[in-house]
Formats: sequence, C-alpha cells, structure tokens
Amino acid sequence: MNVKKLFYIVSALSVLFLVSSCNNDIILNPSNLGKMRITLTQDGVNARALIPNITMVIHSYDVSATGPGGAVIPLENISAVSPSWEKTGIIPGAWTVTVAARNDSSVIIGTGSAAFTVAPGENTNATVTVIPLILPGTLSLSVSWPPAMVPSPIISGTLTPLVGSAQTIPLTVNSAAGSAAYSSNALNPGYYILNLLLRNGATNIWGRTETVRIVTGGTTTGTFTLATGDITGGGLDITITGTLNNPPILAISGSQTTLTSGENMNLSASLTPALSGAVWAWYVDGVLVTGATANTLTIGAALPIGMHWIDCMAIGSGVAASDGFKVDVQ
Repeated sequence: MNVKKLFYIVSALSVLFLVSSCNNDIILNPSNLGKMRITLTQDGVNARALIPNITMVIHSYDVSATGPGGAVIPLENISAVSPSWEKTGIIPGAWTVTVAARNDSSVIIGTGSAAFTVAPGENTNATVTVIPLILPGTLSLSVSWPPAMVPSPIISGTLTPLVGSAQTIPLTVNSAAGSAAYSSNALNPGYYILNLLLRNGATNIWGRTETVRIVTGGTTTGTFTLATGDITGGGLDITITGTLNNPPILAISGSQTTLTSGENMNLSASLTPALSGAVWAWYVDGVLVTGATANTLTIGAALPIGMHWIDCMAIGSGVAASDGFKVDVQ
C-alpha cells in the first residue's frame, strides 16, 4: 500500500502596534504616530489521507491595512521563510489588517482579517487567523476489478463529513469493463470519511475506508485498482502533499501478511503526535467491527480463508487519520 499523506494548516499572525506619543490632541504630529510590525508563523506537520492536487504549504503572505480617515498601507508580499512586516508613522485610530496566504504557485489557499483600535501612547496587540477558503472543491473516484471475477458487481459508497450525516455516493458502474466511477465538483471543503463496498450479488468481496480532504478549487483523486489476488480487499492510494490543519500519522503494529486459519493477531494503533480524546474504529473488508472502539484489536481466528483488508481510523480535534494492511488467511 502506498503511503497516504495529508496536510492541514492554520497560520496565526501576531500584529503589534506601537504608538510612541502620549499627545492626544495633535494626531498628525510625527511624535504622535505609531509603529506597526506583523510577524507570521505556520504549522508544517505531515499527515496521510486522500488529498487534493493543490499544494497547501504557505509560501508567502499578502498583507495590507486600512486605517482612520482613509489611511491605507498598500499590499506587500511577505516570504513565509522570514515572516515579518514593519511600518512606522501609523496614525492612531481604527485599523483593519487583511492577509492572504499563497502557495509556491502563487495560488491563494487561505485568508484572514482583524479589526482593532490603536490608542496613542499604548501598545495594541491583535491576532489574525488565516483559514482555508470555503468555496467548493472536487472529488474524483475510480474503482476497477477483473470483470470475470465479479460477474454481478454492486458497488456502494458513502461520504461522511466529520460533523454531519453520511451522504450516498452515486457511483456509475460498467459491469462489462469491471469499473465504477464518481465525480462531484460541489463538495464543501473539509475532512470526510469515505467508505466503499464492492459486492458480487449479495456477497461482500471488497471494501475500503479512507479519510479524504476537499479544498477550494482543488481536485482530490482516489484510484482503487483490484487485481485477481486482491478481490477480497485491495487498492491503490494516492500520494500527494499539502497542509492547513494537519492530522497525525496513524501506524498499526502487530500486523501480519499471512495468517494460519484460526490464528489471531494482536493489533495496536498509535498516533504521532497523539490526539487527546481520539475516537477509534476498526474495519474488516470495509465493514465496521462492532464494539472495537479502542486502539487495540485482536482478530484473525474468525476470518475465513482468503485475502482480507484490516483498516483502522482515529478521529479527534477536528481531524481524522487512517491506515490499513492486507492479510492472507491460509
């Protein structure tokens, strides 16, 4: 299985206004003007999942400000490598700072603004939080299998936001070609849980559960290609890079590639970094294991002979992470 990566980022901008005079009467006197300095920080933690084709790493910031009496500080582009912005001669009064974050292709990936008042003779602190854009993004999925192995294919899927109800994915099936596809360009940005199930008639023969991220203007692609040996669980995951509010990396220990029928595996999942209050779930061939709500699982003895996928998912602090492996029961 390919490594899945997912990136998420929230950038905070500390805005410090320093007013150098205590004279409240002569606002335009040079001794009554202030000094403005903006410093920027960003989160760069790596993660894994189905993610979009837009690089979500902040490369630079566009910063501008408007103040009293129509005062304007023109837009300037600030490198994320040395994120600082300093201006002198600032008039006391009401100010608004506007920030846009760009990636290395100069695409805007987040915005933020803050309004505050600068008082003469006082230091005024404000914070601008840069968040992802909130316009729709695109999800494109494709699943393929050997047609001779699945003469009566039925494939279903759901997409569930971290907050909200599951929605059914209307996949279009081509039985003769052994494939199914889905695409939508109207999904709200954010994290989702993707669940896919492939049946041959009434028999469940393959299933996967993935975390998915949608961003404004981006296309998140998932391609699952099943070979003959993977018909009871297999796929191909996409490796892309990104950032803006990143989940931890989920790893499963104790997994085996082959297992003797009737034998158990003792599995343990961990998150790096750890998530406080994480909610755990385990899936076998895309089907939720009832009662498996801890980060450990003992399984294997009840599995029928054949190939099986074991997936684990953790949700917490508004993010989600997943990992899985394939085991051959002999």
